[in-house]
Amino acid sequence: MIDSDGNLFTFGFGEFGQLGSGANLNQFSSKKVVRIDEKIKSVACGLDHTLALSVSGRVYAFGSNTTGQLGLGDRRSTPYPTLIQDIAHIEVKMVAASSFSAALSSNKGDLYLWGKGTFGENLTPVRVKSIDDSPMTEVNLGSQFGAVLSDKGLLYTWGKNDLGQLSQGDNEDRPFPTLVYPLRDKKVTTFSCGGSYILALGATMRNPDAPPHPSEAEADYAKKFTVYKTASKSKSRTRQIGIKRPSTCQSGFKTN
Repeated sequence: MIDSDGNLFTFGFGEFGQLGSGANLNQFSSKKVVRIDEKIKSVACGLDHTLALSVSGRVYAFGSNTTGQLGLGDRRSTPYPTLIQDIAHIEVKMVAASSFSAALSSNKGDLYLWGKGTFGENLTPVRVKSIDDSPMTEVNLGSQFGAVLSDKGLLYTWGKNDLGQLSQGDNEDRPFPTLVYPLRDKKVTTFSCGGSYILALGATMRNPDAPPHPSEAEADYAKKFTVYKTASKSKSRTRQIGIKRPSTCQSGFKTN
């Protein structure tokens, strides 16, 4: 809970330190989180951890960190709000949390992921680069899966897909965001992830930025992603992630 002055208050189950109180204890009434010296504008509650986004665009994390979901470079849990140093030089506009974590930058709309998922395990935030350089405007996470929305109204999903929650026409997991082709003709305006499903709202007219449907060859290749990682040129240790594909194929993400 955030008040009009930007103060963060937490309450409830806190045995993993996710309340930011400095102790692994439950709280039966709301208490102010005192270890953040900035005004908070939004908060994301994960399974057992919390992300707090300041007005200045900096991200603080606290709670369980067994799979690196705090993005602090280790697996040590903490009950104290701690600045994520690897993206401290980036102005973040949105954060999301579930069993892992995600953030969107303000300037370019880049997507950052950290924690453990189908994309692997990352103890610090890693960047995912868009194929068409379109900024991502919204990110949301469900149970072991996630989705992002581009400024063109195109929805991308990744993660666990055992129940078809990625809307990819099958039950195969996706390691990185993949365009939801059934919605490519619709301009999605907003969406929300449930535990194992997604709801999306949008326009009924055809999206002028809609890509063509992939051929059967492209669809077959979509099952054989080759992941690469390169060192970022920024001063932080943030890495960049992409997907290599043949030049004849189109995908939601590209390499340099």
